[in-house]
Amino acid sequence: MKIGQLAKITGVSRDTVRLYEKMGLVKNVSQPYEYNNYKEYGDENVERIKLVLDMKKHGLKLSECKEILDNLENHENDTEFRKKFLTQKIEELDKKIKELNALKKTFETFLENDGECDKQEEIMKVKITTKEEK
Repeated sequence: MKIGQLAKITGVSRDTVRLYEKMGLVKNVSQPYEYNNYKEYGDENVERIKLVLDMKKHGLKLSECKEILDNLENHENDTEFRKKFLTQKIEELDKKIKELNALKKTFETFLENDGECDKQEEIMKVKITTKEEK
């Protein structure tokens, strides 16, 4: 499929597809044809881009997305390495979830107080709570 089709199906711009290709997030891309300079993108890139978008939506950086895809697709990595890598990523996600839950509790407290807080005292509680839950 051409870049425009891939962009339309995945909901990203052509520039985003080009960036992902440059970073190695998009694979199976043909060399440009001599007569029109178009490339063909493999169908599997639809799911790759959707996965990258999902990871980004949940706070991962593009470099982290690339690291994850590279490690999962590298057939030189043995099963134990991939399991250890995924376990580490799950632990990182669990840490982020705890931090977000602490922030949510703080916002709920502000909401209970009609959206107001005792400035410095409440801010310090947020910092202390977040540090304690890590």
